[in-house]
Amino acid sequence: LRATAQQDQYGNTIKLVGVIIDIDQEKRISQALLDEAARDPLTKLYNRKASRNQIDAYLAERKPNEQAALLVIDLDNFKDVNDRYGHMVGDRVMCCAAYTIKKLFRAGDIVGRVGGDEFLVLMKDISDRAIAELRCSQIVKAFADIECEQMEGHTLSCSVGASLAPY
Repeated sequence: LRATAQQDQYGNTIKLVGVIIDIDQEKRISQALLDEAARDPLTKLYNRKASRNQIDAYLAERKPNEQAALLVIDLDNFKDVNDRYGHMVGDRVMCCAAYTIKKLFRAGDIVGRVGGDEFLVLMKDISDRAIAELRCSQIVKAFADIECEQMEGHTLSCSVGASLAPY
């Protein structure tokens, strides 16, 4: 909405002349572009920069007694998957890995792909470290259970590290 007041010779407003423009479509396109820029193109998880920005914002705003856990996940020997089965299979496995990680966490947690075969998760507002430890073991087990028919029985594994805040 844009409007301009028209006034008489005494400075009294006598009418408003304006225009109403629907910018809903422009806003939707703009938001979609921002979201796309924040996502890894393959897995659709947050990319490194977006993950870091969201984590920094969360840590700056969290309450002093609110505990969080940062998990770093690295696929073990993933280069071998690409070398042995090809990059198309490697991409499918990477998407399966991303989906596997994402489904283990709450919608409000920050899940990102920060490198070729590296992921991170910030678990917000957890009650104690046992929750982070449980998620770490669930991730390791879930990766062992990922199957890809083109990989002929090859199993995946990963390494997970965790840090708590406050420590």
